[in-house]
Amino acid sequence: MKKKKKRVTLASLLVKALCASAVLIFIFTSGFRNYLNYEINRQSDEYVFGNFENYTGQIDRLEIDYSEEEILKRMNAQLPVYSVFEIDIYEPFTSNVVIINPLYSENCHFAAAIIDENKNIVATNEKSFVSKISFGKNHKDNGFYSCNRELINLPEVDKFYDEYLNKESLNLYYEYDFDSVYVNRENFTFIPHKGTATLIKDENEGPFYDDEEEYDSKISVVKTDDIDITIDSDEYELIELSKFKGISDDESTYPRQSIFGYYGEEKEIIDSFDFTFISKTAGSGSKAWEIEDGVEQYKRYERVYINKKPYYLFVGYIVDKNDKDVVNFHIKWSIIFGVFVLFAAMLLVWFENTKNKAKYAMEDYQRDLTNNLAHDIKTPLMAIGGYTENIMEGNLTEKEREDYLSHILENVSFADNLVNRTLQLNKMGETKLNKEKIKAEEIFEKAIQKYAPMLDEKNIKYTVNGSCEVKAEPVSFEALVENLVSNAVKYTQENGEIKGIFNSKSFAVTNTVAEKIDTKDLKTPFVRGDKSRSNVKGSGLGLSIADKSAISNNMKLKISCSDKEFKAEVKI
Repeated sequence: MKKKKKRVTLASLLVKALCASAVLIFIFTSGFRNYLNYEINRQSDEYVFGNFENYTGQIDRLEIDYSEEEILKRMNAQLPVYSVFEIDIYEPFTSNVVIINPLYSENCHFAAAIIDENKNIVATNEKSFVSKISFGKNHKDNGFYSCNRELINLPEVDKFYDEYLNKESLNLYYEYDFDSVYVNRENFTFIPHKGTATLIKDENEGPFYDDEEEYDSKISVVKTDDIDITIDSDEYELIELSKFKGISDDESTYPRQSIFGYYGEEKEIIDSFDFTFISKTAGSGSKAWEIEDGVEQYKRYERVYINKKPYYLFVGYIVDKNDKDVVNFHIKWSIIFGVFVLFAAMLLVWFENTKNKAKYAMEDYQRDLTNNLAHDIKTPLMAIGGYTENIMEGNLTEKEREDYLSHILENVSFADNLVNRTLQLNKMGETKLNKEKIKAEEIFEKAIQKYAPMLDEKNIKYTVNGSCEVKAEPVSFEALVENLVSNAVKYTQENGEIKGIFNSKSFAVTNTVAEKIDTKDLKTPFVRGDKSRSNVKGSGLGLSIADKSAISNNMKLKISCSDKEFKAEVKI
């Protein structure tokens, strides 16, 4: 015996959906974390090699005009400016970006150095106040000058650093304007003399903007400090700076200064990189490892030649893959993906559950239809069997024999009608409907005329009120009206009344009754109501067929009953 297939419940669908969602979310979260790690490594490597190319390009250009010693001094001033390290991770669908760089990220650092054959650092990107000073068009002393506190070692410079260094943040920065500076052209160093330092607050959320006026409105001056540093040193000359801002070859616009700011890396960070891995026998090398959870260090060197003398160009970075902005970015998009997956899963559960409910309802309907048919058909079959046995036993008068045969034919007709109407009910909705415009009141008149003899016999009157035009499939719509009329004729008491009421939004068939009946299950197949309806011979399929006919034509059958009237209304 074939085992009955177990039905899928809503609870089991939910469990499966939640388990599948959890797996997908886990896979996405892990994969997205791996992607972020890969992107950090990829961009880090790009910056390392990009900086190598930049540094070697600078050395090649300086070799044209300067000696080995001068090149090293210039590179010492330029490395802080030209050392660029920033990882940008863009959010999908927005212009927002997660930035990891030494200025704003706690555990992100970038070191660059030129090292001699004895592994001594001769130039580095140690943090310093840097400016570009121009003495004239194509002047040999033009270039970057560094106000390096370690190199200059003066109390006035230490004070300047203490007042302004590390006081900047993501939304606060200084703008400097100098009237005069002290310059050491041999060491490419400078010291501010007279000028101002203006602290600017920028409340814009990012560098991107559509409205320039709105962008400017969020930038404000916090304070302005006067700078006045005086030194007495033969190593530095005092020069007055031009106020000219822009590009010009006019000698009167020189000397002039531009690009003020703190660049480079802290000395202790640079010292934390171990240079012992540099090998004289290898032209280049690299090494990477994890310092602590999520924090990685990477370093690389290449052999370079400055005026044919060998040196090593070193680049290293430290980056935290668990930087708070990266972690928040990971959490944010994991939650967004999780919400999307859960929403999609619940949508699929709802769809699958709705489909299953319809499927199981149809299975139950067909099972009940079959069971009820089998039950109801027993009565005429038993009657036929009984009458046939009586006829076969003989000893019947001619009249009794005719009566038995008449009853047999009636029960055969009833059984045949029961089977045909059951098949009609079961087939409804299986074929595509070709709809036409139909006048419902005309179909009602046509249907009720079929029962004229019964109406006369029971002295039942009928009336037609209003008109109604519908768009429906003719056969199924006629079945709808026919069954409503048949039901009304069958259950209207003697001397009663049947009404057909029609308007643009609905039509109804009403009939008088002796008492109120329960209409709850009357559209269910083989239900014939109670009390006054239970003793009327019928199949109990009329209202079921009418209901399915209405549904197949996108209409709705609503039945109700009061103490005196039964009403079947079809909403168009």
